[in-house]
Amino acid sequence: MTSTFVAASCHVCTNSLLPKPISSFAPVRRPLSRKAIKCNAVVSAPERAISHPQSSNTTESQHQSHAFLPELSRQTLQSLEAELDAGQSVAALRRFSDNLAKLPEDEWEAKLKPVMVELAYNLESFNPAFTAVLLKVQSSIGHSDYVRRDQALKGLIQPLAGEYGMHNGQPQGKTHRELFSEFYEDLLHEPLEGALAMQPQPPASVLLFQQMMRDITTAGGVGLDPIGQVHPSC
Repeated sequence: MTSTFVAASCHVCTNSLLPKPISSFAPVRRPLSRKAIKCNAVVSAPERAISHPQSSNTTESQHQSHAFLPELSRQTLQSLEAELDAGQSVAALRRFSDNLAKLPEDEWEAKLKPVMVELAYNLESFNPAFTAVLLKVQSSIGHSDYVRRDQALKGLIQPLAGEYGMHNGQPQGKTHRELFSEFYEDLLHEPLEGALAMQPQPPASVLLFQQMMRDITTAGGVGLDPIGQVHPSC
């Protein structure tokens, strides 16, 4: 399934500060396996297929089938979050937190600097990833439901705008890049720009970015068509 990305905060997480999923505030249900998640969910308000007198029956049939796109239920979302929480990424985050706490005081800054450079690239790379997700939803025009598509885009644009300090009903704030730069300088007592100039493309974060964009743009290799990706990626 196409990866979904959550806005990363500009600080190093410890075990006690691991982010809590949204669905954790809901009643806990028994997790489902990925195979148990069905793609034939009922759509509450499917868009009416627009037929033309000159259209062939085949074209109309394909258009109508695309109008009935799957809808994620809360239970499905909880199941996916439970699967992610038991995955390799969360285990790696916990190892990182444990190793960070064990660093000797005299080695802390030297060993943390390359990590912070990776984080700077990694956090910024979520912006084009968010933008690619928006483009995928927008590209379903004519196939997905008009209202649901509009509401999805309305919800998706807000966290992307927040990356640049824009929040509804609030004055323009600092961008996440500015906040991270201040955090780095406060932590390591030097400007972030110098460290980035020495390593503009940190290898681990570059690789992660490439994999994220591959998964979003092709649904993990399914193809480039935003509508054709939906059912196979489930």
